[in-house]
Amino acid sequence: MGAAVVVAALLLAGCGTGGGGGGGGGAVAREPLALLPRAERKPLPELTGAGLDGRRVALSRFAGQVVLVNGWQSTCGPCRAEMPGLVRVQQRYGGRGLRVVGYNAEANESAARAFVARYGVTYPVMYDPSGRELLRVPKGVVNPQFVPFTFLVDKRGRVAAAMSGPVSERRAAAAVGKLLAEK
Repeated sequence: MGAAVVVAALLLAGCGTGGGGGGGGGAVAREPLALLPRAERKPLPELTGAGLDGRRVALSRFAGQVVLVNGWQSTCGPCRAEMPGLVRVQQRYGGRGLRVVGYNAEANESAARAFVARYGVTYPVMYDPSGRELLRVPKGVVNPQFVPFTFLVDKRGRVAAAMSGPVSERRAAAAVGKLLAEK
């Protein structure tokens, strides 16, 4: 079985609720979504794929902006709990330079589309049932075995913070606000 298939299967089986920093490896801050010092941030490789809306999603389109990437699955209770807050964070900070991008790797595209409609998600969602794009994320940023996960990309395209488990609206807004304020 290929690595991408293994990652997708683990994501489908996951839906973990741990609140750890991001799956080990020392690449992320110890406190969930706490910003890494700028000198410790690593570049994020290009992530691109088909969107649930049929449009291509490419993180490079958001160069110079802060990007919040959130991985979720429609059957995941913590994912459902965090989604309204993430939608509000996008609404609050979208005009100031934030772009939220969802990431979904479940096999049931219809369920993913229904989830997006139910929660009023207006930001792009990369649909990657093979899990290939997630394999491009630097080791230690996210734990591919569990959703939800969230990571932030600074204006220079570097991973600035990450966490596994559900993110609160308050925590996401605080981290986003700090990144947007960076010169």
